[in-house]
Amino acid sequence: MWQGPLARLIAMYESSSENIYLKEYPQNLVIIPGQVLFIHLDLHPIIRRSTIFQISEINKEELRIVFNYVKQNPTQGRQEITLSSFPASQGEKTLISHKAWFKGPSKLFDKVFYPTFHSRVIDEFHKQIAANKGLKLEKKGTARPDNPSIIT
Repeated sequence: MWQGPLARLIAMYESSSENIYLKEYPQNLVIIPGQVLFIHLDLHPIIRRSTIFQISEINKEELRIVFNYVKQNPTQGRQEITLSSFPASQGEKTLISHKAWFKGPSKLFDKVFYPTFHSRVIDEFHKQIAANKGLKLEKKGTARPDNPSIIT
C-alpha cells in the first residue's frame, strides 16, 4: 500500500463491510466507493498533518477514480485520477492524469503550499504504484495538470 516518506496510509474504513484496516491491508484489497482513507503527511520537519479522503466514484468505463476531502479537513475539495492508454505504436504505456480542485484555509496556502506539497506527494504516490506493479514511471518534472505521469 501507500507507505512513502512524505505520505502514508495509516488507516482505511470500508463502509460497506464496516471493516477498519490499520497498517495491515488484505493483498486483494480493491478500492470501492464509500471507503475512507486516513493519510498522514510529513511534508516538512515543521509541517506534519493528517488528511482524510472518501472514495466517491469509480468509473471503470472511463478509467476514473474520484475522491473528496471529508468535511473535517482544513482543505476542502476533490481529486480525480484518470488513466488512458497510448496508441499501440508508441508502446504499452498508461497516462495518469491527476487533477485537484481545492479550497484551503488561506490564499497563501492555496497559491503556495498546496500546489507545491501536493505535487511532491502525488509524484511519490505514482512512483510507488508503478514500483509495486514492477513498472517504470517516466516523469519530467513534477505532477501538474500539464505534466501527467506515464507508466510503462
